[in-house]
Amino acid sequence: MLSSRCVWVSSVLCVLQVIGPQATRAMTLLPDIPLGDPLDFISDVPGLPLSTSEIEEFGGPGFGVFRETGSEFSDEGRGDPTTSAGLFEGDIVIKTAAELRDLLQENAVGRSAINDEEKLWPGGVVPYVISASFNSRERKMIGKAFKSFHRNTCLRFLPRNRSQKDYIYIYKGNGCSSSVGRQGGKQGLSIGWGCLHHGIILHELMHAAGFWHEQSRYDRDRHVIIHWDNIETAQRYNFNKHESGPTTTLGLAYDYNSLMHYNSHAFALDLSRPTIEPRKQGFAIGQRKDFSKLDLSGLNLLYSCPSGGSRPRPTSRPPTTSGSDCRDNHPQCSNWAAKGQCIRNTAIMNEHCAKSCKSCRDKKQLSIITFPS
Repeated sequence: MLSSRCVWVSSVLCVLQVIGPQATRAMTLLPDIPLGDPLDFISDVPGLPLSTSEIEEFGGPGFGVFRETGSEFSDEGRGDPTTSAGLFEGDIVIKTAAELRDLLQENAVGRSAINDEEKLWPGGVVPYVISASFNSRERKMIGKAFKSFHRNTCLRFLPRNRSQKDYIYIYKGNGCSSSVGRQGGKQGLSIGWGCLHHGIILHELMHAAGFWHEQSRYDRDRHVIIHWDNIETAQRYNFNKHESGPTTTLGLAYDYNSLMHYNSHAFALDLSRPTIEPRKQGFAIGQRKDFSKLDLSGLNLLYSCPSGGSRPRPTSRPPTTSGSDCRDNHPQCSNWAAKGQCIRNTAIMNEHCAKSCKSCRDKKQLSIITFPS
């Protein structure tokens, strides 16, 4: 049985020592980043699923848009929030030291999207639970991002039911972060301070769907110049590139306009100089407004979506009056009902907690959403 430990060699790097019955294996320098899910995620209180109206409503002009300055954006002077959580490449949750070591090996598989089918969400359905800490406006921002996926791809973010073991848990953590692809069980997706902007929420949801950062592709040096001298020493590992893997780039061209690309000053020592520079003049990188065309192509290729991406528009059918079909679609329904949520949030509760609210016979209030096969 192998075990591992970190032996610290500086304030930011540790050596991973793998110990087994035969001998100690090769040692790899690892950055000092948090591993696994934080305590504030584990102890978070779940809220009601988003209602249909919260997903359909897009908000008014300027709703969740960054204040742009040329090719860059800023959020109260913080730069790109997707690089501020202190995780792998800024915002990627890594569970174990062994996984981190594998990612840092020089012969790691090249990547833009995952090439492990077990980490894809079956049928393109991503079950979710959302924290109770989000207010009405913030819930609508997350709903707007869901709607963008639903309109342009065959992925569907749907409330988790009791039978679904694998799901994302959306909460307000330390910055913006997500794992890459389906991890198994409950996995956190943080939309914290500075992250409630449309493009940033899409960015984190793309990670959850299975996408890495664009500039980690094996072919990136043909398209961008990395200015290593202007990168913080402890952050240089975030700019590693990886060897070619035929399934990971999905055969798509390098995309300067991707939501998944670092901005030009990511992890800069001197903010007056770039850390990444496009080789083609006139191109900006690091936009966090909306999907690029190639972002959508990648999502639809990865999940084998039909031509055009989106599945048929969902339809509504009235509930039956049969007691066997009267059910709850969320494990917290009985608790919410006991706290009076059936009266305070009637529409949402009737949509997801019909059994606990005893509302299955009320056809005017309840509508079960289905997707044609």
